[in-house]
Amino acid sequence: MGKYIIASLPLQMLLSWQLWWPYGRTFPTLPLVEFLGVVPDAVSWVLSTILFFSCLLYAMGRWTARVFLPVVLLVVAVLCILDLNRLQVWIWMWYCLWIVEWLDLSHNKASRFQCWVIAGIYVWSGFNKLTPWFSVNFDWFCEVFQWTKPLSGNTVLCYSTGIFEMLIGVFLLWPTTRTAGKWMATVLHLYILLVLSPLGHDWNPVVWPWNVAMIGLVWYYFQDKSAVKWPVSPAYSVLAVLVWVMPILNIWYYWPESMSWKMYANTQREAVIIAQKSILSTPTRWPWETASDGQNRLLVDDWGYRELQVPPFSSRRNFVNAMQYVKEITGDSTLQMEILTVERWDDKAKGTLEVVTTNQTESK
Repeated sequence: MGKYIIASLPLQMLLSWQLWWPYGRTFPTLPLVEFLGVVPDAVSWVLSTILFFSCLLYAMGRWTARVFLPVVLLVVAVLCILDLNRLQVWIWMWYCLWIVEWLDLSHNKASRFQCWVIAGIYVWSGFNKLTPWFSVNFDWFCEVFQWTKPLSGNTVLCYSTGIFEMLIGVFLLWPTTRTAGKWMATVLHLYILLVLSPLGHDWNPVVWPWNVAMIGLVWYYFQDKSAVKWPVSPAYSVLAVLVWVMPILNIWYYWPESMSWKMYANTQREAVIIAQKSILSTPTRWPWETASDGQNRLLVDDWGYRELQVPPFSSRRNFVNAMQYVKEITGDSTLQMEILTVERWDDKAKGTLEVVTTNQTESK
């Protein structure tokens, strides 16, 4: 693994510091199992600090892979178990690459299975954009500059974006098209950086270092011009299923968004907390909005972004946890939540809207 590239992860941690070193955080944690919710924040502080300096030491060449890999594999696993909101796409990518590196060390060979991991990211990320819902984000990416604004609303180009991204993954795996794939990936990430930078929307700085890292990873792992073979090993096969097969289940929301390489697809479930009463007792940084009917509405995604600088883990349990926490703060037992699950292939359909009340969650 390119040692300098891993330095992007500590930078991302700093840009989303409340996720790793919680201090005065109000967005609730989501442990893998509920009884871990009592674990003190000090544990996260210690583990996050270990992860931070482990990456820096490895990047500076002070740690060998045999020391670095078991440490980060264990620490990241525990951190995500303590709070699934940490299971971001970029964390999952690094974890998969670290697993491959560890397997290569154990087998004393270079499998090059990292290439399959990275190719899978592009193929699935592109596939997830082949829906009419992506058009909202496509237009957002186009309208930021005068020279791209005329492309906004172009349905053919919108779907072509997903196909383009899928082709990057395919081209990277095929020796004769590998160079084209590397340049396609470079152009893609440079444009994303330009749109998200202060020159564009000035948004989501947490993923700026990751986009730079992706360029480095593509050129590092795909520098060999020979064919990328599929390693015959049960351990690699398990990882292959996680990277390439399990994201299929996300079509029916049975597999996490972040582990399905879903980015900017705009088909994730959304939840909004609705309060009929006064909301003066909640922290001022919560992004409440007052609707035309007088209801106070708090979009859980916006709340997560505002506080953690990353999208919160998309699950019904996380949404309900958020509503229960708001109830504890406000004392309002009349809170309601609407969870919207869109029809993936049809933006005209209403989708599924589930209404949850605090009384329902308490009875379960």
